[in-house]
Amino acid sequence: MWAATEKFLRFLQQPPLELIPSGKDIADIRSIPISERFYPAGTTIAEEGRPGRPHLFISSGWALSYKSMSNGQRLVVDFAQRGDLISSSPIADRSVRSTTDVTVFEIEAQNHRPLSAYSSYLAHAMMRLMTRNHSIATEHLANVARRRPLERTAFLFLETSYRLQQAGDGTGDRYDFPFTQGDLADALGLTAIHTNRVLRDLREQGLMSFRNWTVELLDRRNLLEMTLFDPGYLDLREDFVG
Repeated sequence: MWAATEKFLRFLQQPPLELIPSGKDIADIRSIPISERFYPAGTTIAEEGRPGRPHLFISSGWALSYKSMSNGQRLVVDFAQRGDLISSSPIADRSVRSTTDVTVFEIEAQNHRPLSAYSSYLAHAMMRLMTRNHSIATEHLANVARRRPLERTAFLFLETSYRLQQAGDGTGDRYDFPFTQGDLADALGLTAIHTNRVLRDLREQGLMSFRNWTVELLDRRNLLEMTLFDPGYLDLREDFVG
């Protein structure tokens, strides 16, 4: 557990969080039980409606966050990646499954005390991540409700590109995206057939391509103009320096 705590402290100081904890903050965090856990691809990390796991930070890999509908359909809420907080509620409001091999840091306050009782600094950082998660969910709702299929698809891939750059895992206009067109369709509120058609249109217009789990943004400037994408809602720097 001690080794996991030290790795977690290094993780906090690296992209995308880049926190700058003081000596007291570090001592407080060292007083919290922290474990590092590995989930092979295809493993259920959290299950909707079941007791929630402790606070989980993804340190590597990709996971799919989704809600199951009563009619058997599924809504993909997010494509979770390095730096994301994926569990923080007593009862899980969504399921999370590892798409690739995933490593997480698991943090659990003891004796049912809130995390802020151990480390106000870490609790504040987690609140910032929860706010970011809410902002991402709001943009995804706007995607489905108000953006046309071409725009919502391009917006999602621009968002993913920006998040990967934040995490230090992306090269900007080309990145791995280990999800299926079915996963993408469930995130965009489209059928698989419609999603395939939209991807073909984007490729034929020379804007972007998604093939063999690789995304290429071929014309970022026009994609930005088409979607009016503004990454401000993804910013993690504000309020993070103690």
